[in-house]
Amino acid sequence: MMVGAIMASSSYSRGKLQGLARSAKSATVLHPKLHRLRNLRRNLQGEASVFPAELLPLLFDLLSDQFGAARKFVAEILGEIGLNDVELLPEIVPLFIKSLQDDTPAVVRQVIASASALFPSTLHKFALQGLHSSELDELLQSSWTWMLKFKDEICSLAFKQGNSGVKLCAMKFVEALILLYTPDPSVSLESQDFNISILRGGHPVLNIGDLSIEASQKLALLLDQLRHPAAKSLNSSTIIFLINSLSSVAKKRPAYCGRILPVLLSLDAPSFLKGVHAAAANLALKTVFLSCLECTHPAAAPWKDRLIGALKEIEGGSRAEKAEDLFYATNGSIQDKDCVEDTKV
Repeated sequence: MMVGAIMASSSYSRGKLQGLARSAKSATVLHPKLHRLRNLRRNLQGEASVFPAELLPLLFDLLSDQFGAARKFVAEILGEIGLNDVELLPEIVPLFIKSLQDDTPAVVRQVIASASALFPSTLHKFALQGLHSSELDELLQSSWTWMLKFKDEICSLAFKQGNSGVKLCAMKFVEALILLYTPDPSVSLESQDFNISILRGGHPVLNIGDLSIEASQKLALLLDQLRHPAAKSLNSSTIIFLINSLSSVAKKRPAYCGRILPVLLSLDAPSFLKGVHAAAANLALKTVFLSCLECTHPAAAPWKDRLIGALKEIEGGSRAEKAEDLFYATNGSIQDKDCVEDTKV
C-alpha cells in the first residue's frame, strides 16, 4: 500500500514538473513565464527522487526562448540539475556551449557561472573515482570529456574581443582553473577540501603534470594581457580585474610570484589610466605588493627591494617605510635591513 502511494506521489510530482515547464514554455509574456520557472525551480529543489529525464527536452527548448531573462533563468536551473546529476552533463553541456554565443550577455555570464560550479565538481568526482578504481564509469568519463570542451570554449572567450562583462567572467573562470590545476600548499592531503595533489598517486586519465602545464599556459595568457602594448587596449575595469586576479593567484600559489611580480611591477598604469581609474589601479597594485611583502615563500624574496621601491612611488615615504619594516618583520631581522641599507648608493 505504501509503495503504491510513493509511486503515485512520484508520478504526480513528475506530471506537475512537466506541467510547469510546458506552461512556462507556452507563456507569451515575460512576468508569468518567470513566475512559472521559479515555481519549477522550487519544486525541483524540493524533489528528493531522481530527476525526471523527460523534463530535459522542455528545458532545452526554453534555452532558445524569445526572452533573454527566461534563457538566463533556465541556464541557472540546468546548472543546478547538472550539479546534482552529473550523468546528465553530456546532454546539458552541448546546449551550454551553444548558449555561449547568445546575443544577451547576461545569458552568457550565467552559463559561465554555471560552468564555474560544474567544472570543479565534475573534476572532483572524476579524480576520486580514478583513485579508487582503474575502471571508470562511462557516463562520468563522457561528462568529463564534455566539461573539457566546455572549459576550452570559455577560456577562448577570455582572450578575444567581445562584451567586457563576458570577458571578465571568462577571465575569472581562467583564474579558478589555474588554482584548481595546481597544488594548494595550504591544504593537507588529509583535508576534505579538494587538492589536485591527490593525483600524485596516479590516475587512469588525469595527469598532474599535464594539468600543471595547462595552468602555467593559462597564467601566461593572463600575464600577456597586462604586458605592453596589450594593456593599453584594455579598459580600466579589465586592468583592475587582472591586477586583482593575478594578486589572488600570487597569494594562493606563491610559487608563481616570480612570474607575476615582474609584470605587475612593470605596469605603468598612470601612463594610460587617468583620474579615479589610475587611483583604483594603484590601490590594487599597492594591495598585492603589501601582500607579497608578507609572503615567506622563496619565490617572493628576490623581489623585496623592487616591491618596497614600487610602494614608495605609489604612496611616498611613511607608508613605504612601514612596508619595509613589515617585510623584515615577516621575512628577516633588523640586521638584514641594515645590510640592505648599507648597499644602497
